[in-house]
Amino acid sequence: GRVITSAKFRGDRRAINITLSNLNVASRIDYLLSYNTKGTMQGASGSIDLSLTGGGSITRELLFGNCSKGVCRYDAGITNAKLTITSTLLNGQRVVKRYRLKV
Repeated sequence: GRVITSAKFRGDRRAINITLSNLNVASRIDYLLSYNTKGTMQGASGSIDLSLTGGGSITRELLFGNCSKGVCRYDAGITNAKLTITSTLLNGQRVVKRYRLKV
Protein backbone atom coordinates (compact mmCIF):
# COMPACT_ATOMS: atom_id res chain seq x y z
CA GLY A 1 0.00 0.00 0.00
CA ARG A 2 0.89 3.63 -0.39
CA VAL A 3 -0.02 6.88 1.29
CA ILE A 4 -2.81 8.65 -0.61
CA THR A 5 -2.12 12.35 -1.12
CA SER A 6 -4.16 15.24 -2.45
CA ALA A 7 -3.43 18.94 -2.76
CA LYS A 8 -6.12 21.58 -3.26
CA PHE A 9 -6.12 25.35 -3.13
CA ARG A 10 -7.97 27.06 -0.33
CA GLY A 11 -10.94 29.06 -1.65
CA ASP A 12 -8.98 32.34 -1.78
CA ARG A 13 -5.94 30.59 -3.37
CA ARG A 14 -3.65 32.01 -0.66
CA ALA A 15 -2.92 28.57 0.74
CA ILE A 16 -2.76 24.94 -0.29
CA ASN A 17 -4.42 22.19 1.75
CA ILE A 18 -2.74 18.81 1.64
CA THR A 19 -4.64 15.74 2.76
CA LEU A 20 -2.83 12.51 3.55
CA SER A 21 -4.61 9.22 4.13
CA ASN A 22 -3.84 5.48 4.37
CA LEU A 23 -1.19 6.52 6.89
CA ASN A 24 -0.98 3.11 8.53
CA VAL A 25 1.49 2.04 5.79
CA ALA A 26 4.03 4.79 6.56
CA SER A 27 6.28 5.85 9.42
CA ARG A 28 6.94 9.44 8.35
CA ILE A 29 5.78 12.14 5.91
CA ASP A 30 7.88 15.12 4.82
CA TYR A 31 6.52 18.01 2.76
CA LEU A 32 8.03 21.04 1.05
CA LEU A 33 6.21 23.94 -0.60
CA SER A 34 8.49 26.26 -2.59
CA TYR A 35 7.73 29.25 -4.79
CA ASN A 36 9.14 32.52 -6.10
CA THR A 37 7.72 35.90 -5.18
CA LYS A 38 9.25 39.22 -6.21
CA GLY A 39 12.44 37.42 -7.23
CA THR A 40 12.88 35.65 -3.89
CA MET A 41 12.47 31.95 -3.15
CA GLN A 42 10.00 31.32 -0.33
CA GLY A 43 8.33 28.26 1.10
CA ALA A 44 7.20 26.10 3.95
CA SER A 45 8.25 22.66 5.05
CA GLY A 46 7.53 20.17 7.75
CA SER A 47 7.36 16.56 8.74
CA ILE A 48 4.87 14.32 10.47
CA ASP A 49 6.00 11.46 12.69
CA LEU A 50 3.20 8.96 12.11
CA SER A 51 4.03 6.94 15.22
CA LEU A 52 2.32 9.78 17.10
CA THR A 53 -0.86 9.94 15.00
CA GLY A 54 -2.32 6.44 15.08
CA GLY A 55 -3.02 6.30 11.34
CA GLY A 56 -6.16 7.60 9.66
CA SER A 57 -5.83 10.85 7.74
CA ILE A 58 -4.26 14.26 8.30
CA THR A 59 -4.75 17.66 6.64
CA ARG A 60 -2.19 20.47 6.68
CA GLU A 61 -2.66 24.02 5.40
CA LEU A 62 0.42 25.65 3.86
CA LEU A 63 0.22 29.41 3.33
CA PHE A 64 1.68 31.44 0.50
CA GLY A 65 2.97 33.93 3.08
CA ASN A 66 3.35 33.92 6.85
CA CYS A 67 1.45 34.65 10.03
CA SER A 68 2.71 36.15 13.27
CA LYS A 69 0.67 37.05 16.37
CA GLY A 70 -2.58 36.39 14.48
CA VAL A 71 -1.72 38.67 11.54
CA CYS A 72 -1.16 37.01 8.17
CA ARG A 73 0.76 38.60 5.32
CA TYR A 74 0.30 36.89 1.98
CA ASP A 75 2.81 36.90 -0.86
CA ALA A 76 1.79 38.28 -4.27
CA GLY A 77 3.06 37.58 -7.76
CA ILE A 78 3.77 33.93 -7.03
CA THR A 79 5.50 31.90 -9.73
CA ASN A 80 7.12 28.48 -10.02
CA ALA A 81 5.16 27.00 -7.10
CA LYS A 82 5.90 23.36 -6.32
CA LEU A 83 4.84 20.95 -3.60
CA THR A 84 6.78 17.78 -2.82
CA ILE A 85 5.45 15.13 -0.44
CA THR A 86 7.81 12.31 0.58
CA SER A 87 6.34 9.27 2.35
CA THR A 88 8.65 6.87 4.17
CA LEU A 89 6.85 3.52 4.23
CA LEU A 90 7.15 0.99 7.05
CA ASN A 91 9.39 -1.19 4.85
CA GLY A 92 11.83 1.74 4.45
CA GLN A 93 10.85 2.59 0.86
CA ARG A 94 10.51 6.31 0.10
CA VAL A 95 7.74 7.44 -2.26
CA VAL A 96 7.86 10.98 -3.67
CA LYS A 97 4.82 12.81 -5.07
CA ARG A 98 5.37 16.16 -6.81
CA TYR A 99 2.80 18.82 -7.70
CA ARG A 100 3.26 21.89 -9.90
CA LEU A 101 0.89 24.59 -8.71
CA LYS A 102 -0.64 27.37 -10.82
CA VAL A 103 -1.41 30.06 -8.27
